[in-house]
Amino acid sequence: MAKYNARIVPLHLESRVNTSSGKMSSISLMVTNIGDEVWYAYSKDHPVLMGYHYMNEKGEVVEGIRTKLPYNIAPGESVLLKCNFIIYSKLKELDIEWDLVREGDAWFKNYGSKVLITKINIAKKSKSVQEINDEVAIICEGLSKKFKLYSRNSSKLTELISAGIIKKHQDFWALKNISFKVNKGETYGIIGFNGSGKSTLLSILAQTKHHTQGVFHVNGRIAALLELGAGFHPELTGRQNVIYNSYLYNIPGHEIESKMESIKEFADIGEFFDKPVKSYSSGMYVRLAFSLAIHVDPDVLIIDEALAVGDEVFQRKCYAKFEEFKALGKTIILVTHDLNAVRALCDRVGIIYDGSLIFEGSSNEVVNYYQKMSLTANMQIIAQTEKRAEELRYGNGKAKIVEFALIDHKGEESNVFLSGENFTIFIRTEVHERITSPVFGVIIKTINGIEVFGTNTKILGAQVGEIDAGNVIKTELNLPNFLNEGSYFLTLGITDQSTNETVTIDRMIDVTFFRVLNDFKSIGLVNMNINAGVKIDVE
Repeated sequence: MAKYNARIVPLHLESRVNTSSGKMSSISLMVTNIGDEVWYAYSKDHPVLMGYHYMNEKGEVVEGIRTKLPYNIAPGESVLLKCNFIIYSKLKELDIEWDLVREGDAWFKNYGSKVLITKINIAKKSKSVQEINDEVAIICEGLSKKFKLYSRNSSKLTELISAGIIKKHQDFWALKNISFKVNKGETYGIIGFNGSGKSTLLSILAQTKHHTQGVFHVNGRIAALLELGAGFHPELTGRQNVIYNSYLYNIPGHEIESKMESIKEFADIGEFFDKPVKSYSSGMYVRLAFSLAIHVDPDVLIIDEALAVGDEVFQRKCYAKFEEFKALGKTIILVTHDLNAVRALCDRVGIIYDGSLIFEGSSNEVVNYYQKMSLTANMQIIAQTEKRAEELRYGNGKAKIVEFALIDHKGEESNVFLSGENFTIFIRTEVHERITSPVFGVIIKTINGIEVFGTNTKILGAQVGEIDAGNVIKTELNLPNFLNEGSYFLTLGITDQSTNETVTIDRMIDVTFFRVLNDFKSIGLVNMNINAGVKIDVE
């Protein structure tokens, strides 16, 4: 069996794929790892990607854009990929050769893997005519956005003077052939890593950016909360900015005046409503922007991570307004990294990854898929952390932690745990010099560095006394898991507490990462719903 070997099968067995020259198109491929090695999606040195080649009318072999894998693929596993491609050719038809590539190393065919050949029909460009009925709020088809990247400002001037004859830029496709539909009354969530294209997509829908290819239609009035403070003039007061923005929404002056007190009350920024917005905090910006957006009576409300800036009280106020909007049959497009909010609020969700809509479905199944992607990406962080372990490690060196593991309630090593189920932290230590009274400890922190919990063997009532050099100590700390859903880092340490002073022997900071999942929503860092009870008496 080849070291790197793949079976590539088109999801739809059409004899030919239709496109036009310069158009961003897509094909769905089912790819199976039939080799011996794991395909690492987020490897810093050698990530595995899907790529393609074709031969143009000059007989030149052209390599196209590459498609990233969403997560690691072990031998025997399969993944469905939406592979984007662009053909620049005057030919009427040609063949595309699809293959995986281990970046920085070689294409899989060099290891003996079989490639997939698809036949492409190249036709003249034609405009799609979108039909939208009263039940649909938003429809997108083949939406793509290209940016020109210049290495220096003078390059742009050179290209402009030469009327484009001299090319000095690189094409960057922020969005690639995105198609989806949102019905009226739906709350549609969009999730994805930073830089994946979510904000670009929302800016196009809100008509603050132009798209390069494709078509879209929004049925009704749009209100959008995109960049913080966007649309607000810093020298104008909050009240003046409300009036100014009402013109952009094509709302008559008398109508916005009649809603002014209600806008002020919902924003709840007090006397700052009549002060210049340049004096506002980020939270005040969001309060005013959200209050204005909901009072212009939009048919479609678009929100891009704006609520993350607001405090918890204001967020609850906003979520209550979401429910009111849904009851009125209005449509909400929500971009957020809060997966609990996605599960609670969204009817359907899509994942944007590397500019493509790669997965779409119910909130629960999409969140589960995204968590698999997120865990794979964060495993790369762990690998990088382990590489620089010496930089994040200190102590007098009398003993060293040489092995550690996180073990779930089934006794299996894991980095994903369910809230409410115990887990064990295993530590193996080699002793190099005599230690009088070793104490083994752990600290659990959020990804923001907040220490959630810490304990040690002394607190838990386990002490071993004096240990001579050459011994190996195996420690297991079995902990109940009352953590809420989220991502956490683990710090491990050994100290000598034989005197009144605590001496650090070995300490490994943020040495590994794990994720906690929760079957039901819980607010805060801890989940105290576990084994909780309630009693209600009505007299």
